Amino acid sequence: MSHDHKNLLFLGANPKVTLAEWIPFGTNNLILLEEKLEAHNKWGECMLTAFIDNDPETATVELDEPETKVTPVDGKDGEWVAFQAEVNYKATGGEDQVERFTTRVGEGGVVTCDLELLETNGNTERHSLDDLAKVLADLVEDTSSMMNTLLNNFQRRLLDLVYCHQASQRDKYVLILAEELLPEHGVQVYLEDPAYLAELQQIVGRPFHTDALTLKDGSKLIAGTNGAVFISKNGETYRRVLELYCFAESVQSFLTNTFSRMWMTWDRLSKVKEMIRSEGIRSIMEIQDTISELSGDISMFDTILAYVKRAAAKGDEILPAIRNESLSEEEDLMSALRLGDEVRKIRNRVNDANLIVEGLEKEIQSVKELAQTLGEKETYRISQFMNALTIVSVIVLPLSLITGFYGMNFQAYAPAGEIVHPYNMPELYMPLGYLGAIAVMGLVAAVQVLYFRRKGLLGQHKR
Repeated sequence: MSHDHKNLLFLGANPKVTLAEWIPFGTNNLILLEEKLEAHNKWGECMLTAFIDNDPETATVELDEPETKVTPVDGKDGEWVAFQAEVNYKATGGEDQVERFTTRVGEGGVVTCDLELLETNGNTERHSLDDLAKVLADLVEDTSSMMNTLLNNFQRRLLDLVYCHQASQRDKYVLILAEELLPEHGVQVYLEDPAYLAELQQIVGRPFHTDALTLKDGSKLIAGTNGAVFISKNGETYRRVLELYCFAESVQSFLTNTFSRMWMTWDRLSKVKEMIRSEGIRSIMEIQDTISELSGDISMFDTILAYVKRAAAKGDEILPAIRNESLSEEEDLMSALRLGDEVRKIRNRVNDANLIVEGLEKEIQSVKELAQTLGEKETYRISQFMNALTIVSVIVLPLSLITGFYGMNFQAYAPAGEIVHPYNMPELYMPLGYLGAIAVMGLVAAVQVLYFRRKGLLGQHKR
């Protein structure tokens, strides 16, 4: 099967889109979010503008156009909060788009943005995957900007660390829920045809062939590294299982980025070691600044992993609850997706990450010791130099005193030859007065050198 044009695959009317990501939250951070949404004591309505408001009592977001309305709709103090947003903007390509999505934030850190796609590029009955990919690109950016504004400085610090100060471009896991995918084929046909696969990859990334399946009721799932497309007439029946799957994949994505950042930290530590060995004291200030920065990052890794561990525990709680209440269809999907293995994988990766952090802590300690040794060597070198300078100064001081004394030039005889005063430097006119003064100065210097040598300040004295 070959194709020469784009827009080959289409979703039916009103597909549902979910963007899932994981952000370190916890009860206190969630309460702060509720307060920013003015949702702690009452449910109100907030307008989000293109400027960040410095007033902590209101919620704002950075957007290209200030046509965004946020309305808190539900929540439970310290456990979860949900709010609706409507965004009107021009999407990539110039077409007008309207985004209406509901964002739900849980205490465990899972953030989901849900919307129903009503129209793309003038089409309401069916939506091409090409057009949908453009919508998703704008939606990912908009939701990231919105959440960045609502997060507190501590959470932004964690995200900046994991995403290298590019948190607005962070990954999200995309779930598309639609009743039909046209033209209709078996799952393997979509994956084996290069043109179909190219369009699907815009949504799901690299497909997991093991997660491409057809359920007993005809529902189809194509999952990949970045998202999943689920085609079913009974999509809502599977929503709990699919949401848990999105949770697992979003945490996995966050862990993947965290691991990448850890390896970058290892590389930077290796470079600092090389700087210490090659450049030495010349770069000591840069070395110390880098060590201080890396120490803070490693400490933050510990905090991040503690949050992820709590999220994994949440997954352990949710999975049995779904199993106990699940329908047979849900059981089929859970078994096919191996959700238990996915949650277990999160725990294993966290344990592995803890070992890496322990290694980083030991490595940063060794780098600190190297830098400290370098500083001690430089301190010793300066101390030796100052000792030598002090000794030279001590030796020269009495000699300077003698030369200065005779530099006063109080003559003993007047020009006519009469004695001015018997104590006015009579040695100035002694035949050996000059040589005698030099001899005295040499004797003084020799005595001082001998003294310093016996004290070990000018080398080892041997008896």
